[in-house]
Amino acid sequence: MRVNDVINKQSVKLNDTQNKLRPGQIIQGNILKLYPNNKARIQLGTMKLTAQLEAALTIGKKYFFQVEKVDDVIHLKVLHEVAKKVGQETVKNILHQLNLPPTKANMQFVQLLLNERIPFTKEQLMNALDILKGQKSRSEVHFILKQMVANQLPMTEAVFQSLHIKAGSNFTDQLLGLLHQLEKAQHSSPLMNQLKEGIKQITDPITMDRAFINQIKQDAESSQTLLFRILKASGAINQQITFSTWKSSWEPFLNDQLSTERTYPHSFNTRFALEQINHLHKNRVVLIQEAKKILTQWGVTLKSKAHDNNMISEQQFSSLHQNIKNNIVPILTQYQQQHMLSITENKPSLYSNLLSLLQMYSNTETYKQIEHVQSVTSGQMDTNTVKDQFLALMKQVVHLTRTIPQTDTQAIDPPIKSILMQLLPHSDSLVHDRAHQLLHFINGLQIDSVQETNHFIQASLLLPGEKFSLNKDLQFEFESKKTPDGKIDPNFCRILFVLELNMIKDTIIDMSIQKRFVTVTIFNDYLTQEDVRLQSVLKKGMESLDYQMSNITVKPLHELNRPSKKTLDVTRAPDSYKGVDYRI
Repeated sequence: MRVNDVINKQSVKLNDTQNKLRPGQIIQGNILKLYPNNKARIQLGTMKLTAQLEAALTIGKKYFFQVEKVDDVIHLKVLHEVAKKVGQETVKNILHQLNLPPTKANMQFVQLLLNERIPFTKEQLMNALDILKGQKSRSEVHFILKQMVANQLPMTEAVFQSLHIKAGSNFTDQLLGLLHQLEKAQHSSPLMNQLKEGIKQITDPITMDRAFINQIKQDAESSQTLLFRILKASGAINQQITFSTWKSSWEPFLNDQLSTERTYPHSFNTRFALEQINHLHKNRVVLIQEAKKILTQWGVTLKSKAHDNNMISEQQFSSLHQNIKNNIVPILTQYQQQHMLSITENKPSLYSNLLSLLQMYSNTETYKQIEHVQSVTSGQMDTNTVKDQFLALMKQVVHLTRTIPQTDTQAIDPPIKSILMQLLPHSDSLVHDRAHQLLHFINGLQIDSVQETNHFIQASLLLPGEKFSLNKDLQFEFESKKTPDGKIDPNFCRILFVLELNMIKDTIIDMSIQKRFVTVTIFNDYLTQEDVRLQSVLKKGMESLDYQMSNITVKPLHELNRPSKKTLDVTRAPDSYKGVDYRI
């Protein structure tokens, strides 16, 4: 896909000029200025440094250098002058100086590295050429080997296989392919069951039941009590359960533990609960009206008597009881009626409960919360819900694909990668092959996940699209300048979301942040500027985070291939002449 090609090119470009020079490395340089006493200003990639010349070089010309020694002064050996176009003679000359045979395959790969100005060592080149032998798809293999050299990854068969499998497939297909083989297996072990459950967690589309439970878990984790009180008032939760008990009972579910057991705390039934709260929402107009009338007449009395622990006169309470029985109870379901009548007794200890219930019925926020649950469980998720589900999936994927289980008590799920490593020696051939592929794929994800230089950090994350019923995986790319203490700089960064949506197909959202001003570019072949109607929402959201929305632009996908003027400002050495950094 074109989209991935562009992202992959950017990935290599970020790293190829920022790596530290090493002995044996071959790199292209440009002579910028000549100084007295055989000194010169040279540029190697993005680095500008002063060099001591021991060879005759010409200002304005480019040369291939080999790093001979790295100490107080870096020693460079001139290999060859760079022509306008790197030709076969140049490549042959460099292979000859490295004592490597000028075969067709060797020359093609070296020419690729030289054309893209990727520094390399003889050892890297020899290992890359060994891997290249016997490979069929040369262009794809060239790209992966080039990526390994540029990012200074170990030049091993295992690393190559991991990146090769990752490049040739997608996360969802790998996960579902293994799940299919596990479910077909005649005999299932506890490890296989754990693996099946783990895969389902990050691939199963968000169903009504799962979405409702996710909402309950999020509210419990953040100590939000409104939904709990609504469920309790509706009869979906036992009246004796306190919020602290409810919250603690959901703690084992906060990280979606890998278990085939799906019995929820306190025998909670999602379908029954939805029926009860939907009934409240259906009758909200009358409930709000009648509850407000009763509160106007009795609210102050109930509050003061509850505070003083004094009883309301029987005559007064009989009037209150009759009012509730005639105007509110008939609107409620059988379970809600039982709860309402159980607290409508003339006991000071119950006055606060009755007051709270009437206040909840009269409050429009109650019905907004129910509407939110309805939107979540119907699949018509609002912006906040999509954000929450995205963040939850991101946490799950990072948690389940790491190598070693965490030691904290909340992270009780064994990672998928850990299970795969345990399963491989004991699985049959079909399961073994698919498990081995998924293990390579996860290794490839982890190899590609973070790249760092002295001044920059780049992170990549791939999420299974099946969870959101998307055609392909969600790709997330992030790059940022580093602060002086090595952390991400929120004032200078760039975020890309790579999606394939059902209706508008390939889509890239490119968000660039410069000095807290945000520019968003949407690349898509079906959208126009008029289709983007969320500027005001985005502006408000950015301002709440102390960012300023600059503009939103829609462009066709083919404009991705044009060089961008908005690139992060790379910190370079100053041009002033102060001493010698390099010896040539």
